[in-house]
Amino acid sequence: MRVSETFFFLAALCASTSLATPVAEHGHSKLERRGAEVHHDSLNALAQNLDNSATAKTIKTFQPSLYIDSGCQPYPAIDDKGNWSGGLNPSGSPSGGCRDLTKAQVYERGGWHNGAYGIMYTWYMPKDQGGGSLGITGHRHDWECVVVWVNNPAVANPTVLGISTSAHGKFPEKESGALKDVMPGTKHPKIKYYQDTAVVGTHSVHTTGNEGRYQPIIGWDFMNNAMRSTLNNVKWGEANCPINDANFNDNLGKAAL
Repeated sequence: MRVSETFFFLAALCASTSLATPVAEHGHSKLERRGAEVHHDSLNALAQNLDNSATAKTIKTFQPSLYIDSGCQPYPAIDDKGNWSGGLNPSGSPSGGCRDLTKAQVYERGGWHNGAYGIMYTWYMPKDQGGGSLGITGHRHDWECVVVWVNNPAVANPTVLGISTSAHGKFPEKESGALKDVMPGTKHPKIKYYQDTAVVGTHSVHTTGNEGRYQPIIGWDFMNNAMRSTLNNVKWGEANCPINDANFNDNLGKAAL
């Protein structure tokens, strides 16, 4: 190949390489993976992501057991790539399409409020359907949460200050002092997910005497950026993620004893 031919060949190669290089699109490289809405049943529960710190031990110690009285089992809201659940339309059976026990997940975030530390545990359900198979009340997506209050999560034996449970964006149940309904031989509060008003009601959580199940905990402080970004930015219809940046501190205030 002559020198002139070599020059033009190299110039063409550089031009084609430049065209093939991904460019920024709305601040993201085309090679950067971004989350997307996916079928609720395509997401699988992630392994617990807490470390071995004293605070993480406290989070595990007071993790609620969840008894499902009616409606969906808890499902993953997101995966570790930032994809999120598309949820379910409220139709058919209240638990139709969301009974898989292997999907169970619980999310957690903790913070200080007025000198007490609140550990917020929250569950996502693909739909919140009341009214039996008629589906006369309800909506796609549901988030409910419990706040366990302690004096300090970083000490060996934190003192429990009380518990608050959510219902439709509020915290109508607040119990101060030692936890009354706990799993035998543990400090795990017993919580039920139930339809709080017959026929026309939808679901909330409340303390209970019934024993429930545990789910792998995904702690906010141990999530990657894609996960936190999804929880901060995805709109969940009539439901709201209680632990995202927009809602967390406000919810701690509502749940304060």
